[in-house]
Amino acid sequence: MSQKGKATDAPATEDPMDLQPGSKVEVNHEDDVCPRAWYTAIIMERATSTNDKRYVVQFTDLYQDKNSGTKLSKKYNSVDILPLPPPQPPRKFKVGDIVEAYFDDGWYEGKIDQVLDDDKYIFRMSSMFLLFGVKQLRLRRTWLNGNWVPPLDESELAVEEEDSTETDNAEESKAGTGNILEESDQKTKEKEEEEEFSEGARVEGDQY
Repeated sequence: MSQKGKATDAPATEDPMDLQPGSKVEVNHEDDVCPRAWYTAIIMERATSTNDKRYVVQFTDLYQDKNSGTKLSKKYNSVDILPLPPPQPPRKFKVGDIVEAYFDDGWYEGKIDQVLDDDKYIFRMSSMFLLFGVKQLRLRRTWLNGNWVPPLDESELAVEEEDSTETDNAEESKAGTGNILEESDQKTKEKEEEEEFSEGARVEGDQY
């Protein structure tokens, strides 16, 4: 592996552009929460020879040792590595949509279970229900033969051309994470409690 945790300075290889050393990518890093979690990483180098389709990546938000600031590095097959998806503008989702939510420093695959007011959604991941704002969600896409499926629409292509410092969807999403809701009936209970609290506060205020 290259020294000091930096991408190798070797000449460009015959690998695709998204697998060149220094390329920013997303890696399917399985964990105990969800087998389909994608984390941002940087391609460091090929694992071994040019016949090996494995690459050494260094994660940008996962640490081998947080105390020392050492980022986690691992080898992955090319099938578990995607180009960094383009920034996506907020969009409306409907119940049943397959999406990804930014949670715990990665993008987790699940589906929309319930649509709430104020651009908020109940996101279902396995047996967990989480509450997310629209900026923490993105449409699930796959990378197939050098193209995104489903393809990007015109609004997303426009966002892709903007300054990345203003449109980094993942960075914006770090402002908050999903609130876990254990059971589906708990969603309804908490919503009812919130409405009762709001109504009680309004009545109490009217007394003065």
